[in-house]
Amino acid sequence: MAKPWTRWFWMTLAASPAIVPLVWIYCYGVNSHFRDEWMPDIAGALVKAAHHQLTLADVLAQHNEHRIIIPRLFLLLIAPLTHWNNFATLLFEWAILCLTSLLVLRLCRQTVRDSARPHSRADARGLGGRTLWLWFLCNLLIFTPAQAETWLWGMLMANVMPTFFVLLGIVVACSSMRYWIKLPISVLAALAATYSSGNGILAWGLVGVLLIWPAAWNDYRTRKAAVAVWIAACLLGVGLYFVGYVRPIYTVGGYSPSARNVVLYTLAFSGGAFANASNVPPLVFAVIVGSILLAILLFAAGYFVYGWVHEQRLLCDSILIWLAVAGYGVLSGLLASFFRAATGITAEWALLRRLVSYGLYVPLAVIPLVLILLDHLPAIQPRGSKIRIQLSAALLATLLVLQLLSLPRPVDYGRLNRLDRRQAKATLLLANIFPDSPQLAATVYLERGELLDEARALSAIGYLQPPLIHTRDARKIYQEEPDPAAPSIGELDGIGRDAVSGEIVVNGWAINPRVGEIADAVFLTYDDEHQEPIIFSLAVLNGRRDDVATQLHNQNYRWCGWIAPAPLDRVPAGIKTLRLTAWALDADTGKARLLDGVVTLPRPEPPTK
Repeated sequence: MAKPWTRWFWMTLAASPAIVPLVWIYCYGVNSHFRDEWMPDIAGALVKAAHHQLTLADVLAQHNEHRIIIPRLFLLLIAPLTHWNNFATLLFEWAILCLTSLLVLRLCRQTVRDSARPHSRADARGLGGRTLWLWFLCNLLIFTPAQAETWLWGMLMANVMPTFFVLLGIVVACSSMRYWIKLPISVLAALAATYSSGNGILAWGLVGVLLIWPAAWNDYRTRKAAVAVWIAACLLGVGLYFVGYVRPIYTVGGYSPSARNVVLYTLAFSGGAFANASNVPPLVFAVIVGSILLAILLFAAGYFVYGWVHEQRLLCDSILIWLAVAGYGVLSGLLASFFRAATGITAEWALLRRLVSYGLYVPLAVIPLVLILLDHLPAIQPRGSKIRIQLSAALLATLLVLQLLSLPRPVDYGRLNRLDRRQAKATLLLANIFPDSPQLAATVYLERGELLDEARALSAIGYLQPPLIHTRDARKIYQEEPDPAAPSIGELDGIGRDAVSGEIVVNGWAINPRVGEIADAVFLTYDDEHQEPIIFSLAVLNGRRDDVATQLHNQNYRWCGWIAPAPLDRVPAGIKTLRLTAWALDADTGKARLLDGVVTLPRPEPPTK
């Protein structure tokens, strides 16, 4: 490690897991928004800001049970520059994760004894082999594919922001800065964490313990004054959080979870990063892993007391730092169990991919804690070096195996996410034509009235790319195939009647070869009196077509079937002969391509009474 190029090589290798989120964003990311992003305090705030109508109340607005002021401010700043591009938000999330990783590196340097030669350049910089090895292990968790949902949903930057600010507060509190410098910085970090997400409130306790820990203050009076300032800032910050606070609708019944549900939820939350790494049911495996992790934390806490009694200051400082990091993960799960499990949600909900962003800091903190304990346990001192090497190798092997075993689920989720988001985006593009489509509520946002108003306003100011489609004339969004010899992208290949309603239905298949997936949306047109194709029906996608997948030698097309009703009440009464065609819409371009096949049939006479 003495040579600079060698050190940079190993640093790059230790940081290499950071590439994984970029791969997921590139392969599975979609420039679209759904669910919480369409709530009035997000999409509505962007509309108001664009029209210079934003108020302080809009910035401070509650989001579910959270005050996401910091994430909202970021969106308000970046949206005009990127036209609310989801990829820009996802890259910002990735940047926050990278900064969080650097904070973890700083804690590794501070707490874990390195094995570099004394007085070597690497040792002086705290970047010896053991530190980088430990950082690599931590990065395997920080950038684990198990939290793929966080990487692909811009709204979840509210999940990574509080973690960054909590760790920033921990790093500052444990630094060698002058205390009247680090105290206000720590207060600002705790405030930022609090107003990034609800569990950021934990920063006041976790950072506060480290800030007023005797090792950080040599003067009792100074420490006493710092405690007073910290408590005052905590009361003010948390008190303002609950000014005008409204209990979310899903918690109206109150918080009364069973002790069993709370325990299971918290244990599963702590081990959720590894839930899908075995054939054991995910909840069971997560609870087992979470129990092991919490047992190690309890042992570390006991050894902290031992070190305190025996006045081993450096040992206590190191253990306390990582107990605070682990405490962030454990207490986040405990908070979630009261706010979520109390509403009838079972412990399985602790395994949601978006919650892994919090729970992973439990195993992350356990890794350095184990190394610290091995450095100090008297029973292994005669052969401690050999055991540490063996344990480091075992930790690496275990994490790599668990990551590899868990990989299929995140990959499947990424594919399904891309498919679902593209179809939701295509459905939204057609919202002006099909405002009552149940697919809008099912795939984009539940409150269709709010969604339509905000989508139209955002489309008008260029925040939706491509903009909403305003015409029912399919020729105006027609995309001609540049290569006449190109294979078909789909076909209208059947017509019949619904067995229940008796309505005419049309079916077929459609793909989007540009992205190698099934079509984003399919709609039907009829020819009007001027022979123009007029959009009048939206198809239901994802029908199984094994025959097409076999014919095209691509299993991604297995669910490329579609079925669409042909509601005659949307066709002018003067049209006696129906000429129906089907079109596939590309969500990225807002353009449609004509599918093969045409259905021509006389308009059925209305039934006589």
